[in-house]
Amino acid sequence: MESHRGVVLGQGLPGLARALDWLTTGIELVAVAILLVGLVRFLVGFVAAEAGEAGMPRARRQNAGRILLARYILAALEVFIVADLMATVLTLSLQSLAFLAALVLIRSVISWFLDHEIRAMQHRGENG
Repeated sequence: MESHRGVVLGQGLPGLARALDWLTTGIELVAVAILLVGLVRFLVGFVAAEAGEAGMPRARRQNAGRILLARYILAALEVFIVADLMATVLTLSLQSLAFLAALVLIRSVISWFLDHEIRAMQHRGENG
C-alpha cells in the first residue's frame, strides 16, 4: 500500500516515515470518531426533543443539541489540523504547505462561524 505521504522523509528514514504515516492516519480516524460520536449524541438529543412536549423547552433542547454537535465538529476540526500538520512535515513540499494553509484557513473560518453560532444560541437560551 503506497501512500501519498512520506515522499521526502521516506527517502532518508523510510521506517520513521511509515510509522508517522500510520500515526497520521490514526489521528484522522480519531477525528472521524469524534464526528461520529457527536452525530450520535446529537441525533439522540434531537429524537428526544422531538418526542418530548412541544413549545419553548423543546426548542431549547434542540438548541442544546446543536451546540453540542458544533462543539464536536470544532474538536474534530482541531484534530484534523494536527493530522494535516503531520502530513505536511512528512512531505515537506511547497504544495502540501499551501494545501495545509488553505485547509487551516477554511477550518478556521468554519470554526469562527460555529463558535459565533454557539454563543448566539447560548445567549438566546439565557435570555429567552
